[in-house]
Amino acid sequence: MNSEDLAFVNHQLSSMVSSGIPLEGALRDVVRNLKTPSMRAACGKLAERLESGQKLNEALEGLGFPVVYRRLLAAGSASGRLQNGLSAAADYYQSQTLTIHQLRAILLYPLVTLLLLLGVSVIVGLTVTLLYNEMVMNPFTADMSGTPYYTLGRPFSGPMEAPSFFHFMRADPVLFISVWWVPVAIGLLLITAVCLIGNHRFRDWGGWRIPGFRDANLSLTASQLASIHRNGTSWPDTVSLVAGLHKGTPAGEELEMWYASLEQGKVRPEAVMGIKGPIPGLFRWVVAAGGENLLDSLDHLTSLYRERAKYYHDLVIQVISPALILCAAVFIVFQSYPVVSILTRSMNGIVGF
Repeated sequence: MNSEDLAFVNHQLSSMVSSGIPLEGALRDVVRNLKTPSMRAACGKLAERLESGQKLNEALEGLGFPVVYRRLLAAGSASGRLQNGLSAAADYYQSQTLTIHQLRAILLYPLVTLLLLLGVSVIVGLTVTLLYNEMVMNPFTADMSGTPYYTLGRPFSGPMEAPSFFHFMRADPVLFISVWWVPVAIGLLLITAVCLIGNHRFRDWGGWRIPGFRDANLSLTASQLASIHRNGTSWPDTVSLVAGLHKGTPAGEELEMWYASLEQGKVRPEAVMGIKGPIPGLFRWVVAAGGENLLDSLDHLTSLYRERAKYYHDLVIQVISPALILCAAVFIVFQSYPVVSILTRSMNGIVGF
């Protein structure tokens, strides 16, 4: 189940339940408009269980719903404010969807740019190689003794072979390197980027260290804290639950220390400000000073860091990607220069003939 589907479904369910429609009936109506098979099956099965008399927290088990979602709905049902739980879940997953889209956008543009540049540089390299083989390596004429010459004016001895990629490499290694180092460099850079992105340890580390990614994760964390705490969950339990969502990351470790301090009886300012970690001081200070307006403070943090993540997203699109294209274009121009050299040398050979 993806965040976008959960946000869509819960916005509809919250509106229906607020207007007096039972949850099972609302689920039946929502199922008709769902296109995702897994979500349609889970909601349909949940409606069946509720109609058979099962309690909501029991009916949610084993259907593939996330732990946070089950806790939000169970807490809302237990407090008699199910619509609040549905609304909190909708807000939570909508915020998560926005964060995921921002992170994907920040990653997508540089990767697509590198891929396109790799394709262009490979085409240029193949073109230069073909020209070299056709205009330089093929025999052009022969002297009176029958010894063939190349258009470069270099004599050839030994049996003739069909020109190939490796003939180019052996015949003129300096020119070969000047042609093919650009696609090799871009390819290595692209492979390195994909390997780093695919490594979950680097993602966990970089997601809380690299600007843009860190801001998106901070926005998501603030949204998680606000959504869960708004539903009536105590602050220590809220921190514990969000720490579990970020388990294995630097932020998860810090949130676990927050929870341990709260469990020791420390008040929120002491539990938050007395611990150092990847969560910045501004975030901790706003949480510590939130007082009775903690939810408003968390909402403010959500908006603040979302805007900062958007700033880095725009920076990648408007500055970094064009700069990357410009640099690669300069390299590709230098890579294309051997075409002029080959044509010039070939024409000189023709004139000499």
